[in-house]
Amino acid sequence: MVAMGRGPGDEEDERLLRATAAGDARAFAAFYRRHLAAVLGYLLRRSGDELATAELAAETFAVAPLRCTRGGRGGAPPRQWLLEIAERELRASRRRGHVRSAARRQLEMEQIVLDPDDVARVRELALLDPDAAILHAVDELAEEQREAVIARLVEEREWDDIARELRLPEETVRRRFSIGLAQLRRRLGGGEIA
Repeated sequence: MVAMGRGPGDEEDERLLRATAAGDARAFAAFYRRHLAAVLGYLLRRSGDELATAELAAETFAVAPLRCTRGGRGGAPPRQWLLEIAERELRASRRRGHVRSAARRQLEMEQIVLDPDDVARVRELALLDPDAAILHAVDELAEEQREAVIARLVEEREWDDIARELRLPEETVRRRFSIGLAQLRRRLGGGEIA
């Protein structure tokens, strides 16, 4: 899962999610507008398919208001939590061979039908994500480096916790992280990461 840790908009997102949990549909609409490009960009890079991206984004944003309380997010920053939902929906759709629509049905949302202009708009919106370059670079890492970078840099987990989960020596996890971070710096022109 990819997200960039705590950000300057987190306070506003927290406010919007508290209001959403209290039943304020306008607050969720504002949260949706703030993060639509990020979710579309993430899903399009992972799936490569505009229709699947649109369906997965719709299911992600249908699930979100059902789980938007802080406790339901496990304390994760709002954007990270939302991208984690998107990742779970993507993985589940790959296992099943289709995008589920349970949350959309629960909220009585209509089925998605895209015409060619809509497909182009999905791609256009996906490119508006301000973190697209770094997210794309993380997605392009080899899986072993990507896991280490996400666990340490994004999820801010301890080395021993990551090593235990991956069933690897801590030194191996640190090496994978270092290699992944070096690759990210090269791909992003040598700038600071995080």
